[in-house]
Amino acid sequence: MSKTIQELPQNISDSKPIFKIFLNNILENYHSIRRFAGGSPSAAVIKANAYGLGIEQVGAALYHDAGCSDFFVATPQEAFTLRNRVKKATIYVLNGLISGQINFYKDYNIRPVLCDLEQIELWQQHSTLPCAVHFDTGINRLGLNKKETDYFINQGAKKLNIQHIMSHLACADQTSNPINRQQLGKFQKISNHFSGIEASFANTSGILMGSEYHFDLLRPGLMLFGGNSSLKEKLPDAIKSSCEILGKIIQIKELERGSVLGYNSRWCAPKKSRIAYVNLGYADGFPIEMTGKAFCFISGEKREIIGQISMDMLAVDITGLANITVGDEVELLGKNITIEFMAETSNLSQYEILTYARERYQRYYIK
Repeated sequence: MSKTIQELPQNISDSKPIFKIFLNNILENYHSIRRFAGGSPSAAVIKANAYGLGIEQVGAALYHDAGCSDFFVATPQEAFTLRNRVKKATIYVLNGLISGQINFYKDYNIRPVLCDLEQIELWQQHSTLPCAVHFDTGINRLGLNKKETDYFINQGAKKLNIQHIMSHLACADQTSNPINRQQLGKFQKISNHFSGIEASFANTSGILMGSEYHFDLLRPGLMLFGGNSSLKEKLPDAIKSSCEILGKIIQIKELERGSVLGYNSRWCAPKKSRIAYVNLGYADGFPIEMTGKAFCFISGEKREIIGQISMDMLAVDITGLANITVGDEVELLGKNITIEFMAETSNLSQYEILTYARERYQRYYIK
């Protein structure tokens, strides 16, 4: 007869890899961003489950402890999850509006970011509640194109309760790219038609480009979590790392010279080697694309992760390291293996590295 388990036994939960999220650092990053931008008001972009760190916990901390009152998410589902933790905050949904969602936005006091004339017409027909409008100034994704923008400014804007206008930079991580200035000029002209209405333009990299790009509201995302979308530009010194990923050694083996390891035998021992196997793999969000490019930090040293990364484990060459035993922790991301370092040694962006985080971790939120 099966037994219902109410709570996972401690010794079982302890076998998971560990994901520490430093909420205190995220809050400090929020305040540091505002200081860096001369005190400009700032929203928080916490789509994709707050870049993998937990939308409920991160959103609640920013709202209750940092005074952040404006949030941007990607989907209505994310908005719903966040609304349960931030009852009176302003929440914008970036992915726009489709038929059948009107009542959801009304019932939960969520604001759609309207991205084309069809969405604008749909909102006009069914609601006088606040909304935002997205203008495409050059990234050619969501947002009204130039023709739609001209039509909307001349004929459609008066019928809408617009509380916010926005656009999005295409090349902000390349500060010298002329497209940035072109987009800025276009958005400045658009914003002139919406006097008294809040405008936002600067994402993380845009914030670093100076006050011209700041407008009324900043929209930091990656920088809140200690990331830098432009490795060529230095982050403000006060920006701190937001998380740490720790695996545990589950087995240690001695391999003879010439022994191969893992799927496709991608690693061959150049000499007699001591190998540690760690309880973390691509099912936890440590992507298989990091094979041959990733490092960890163990016993005071950076060591190469060897062989192909597996679904549930990875291997580390610990030859020459003393006092390593089963159960020891291995840093995969943190103070020594920074997100910048991981991005530099792989072909992955910092956005990917963070958002790959899965739910199999034992998560700890630290204030």
